[in-house]
Amino acid sequence: MKTKLIILLSLVIVGSLYFGINGNPLAKAKSREIVEDYMNENYPDQSFTISNVGYYPGEAVYIVHVVSKDFGIEGNINVKKGKVVGEEF
Repeated sequence: MKTKLIILLSLVIVGSLYFGINGNPLAKAKSREIVEDYMNENYPDQSFTISNVGYYPGEAVYIVHVVSKDFGIEGNINVKKGKVVGEEF
């Protein structure tokens, strides 16, 4: 019984550390969708691709890297709590 409790606690601690450093995988996927919608609304005449979604744990922000197919423009869109909070081109 004691061994099972130790294993369970270890899994909880490791899982918490992983999500704290890398972010929630479901929230990462949602951030990608949010940025796709944002780009379609604000830049309808340009086509962008999303090359990477990262997580910055200091501010709990998902950083979505986008690249323009047509104009060679690239930058980052920051998403926090399901909303776009900034863009850097």
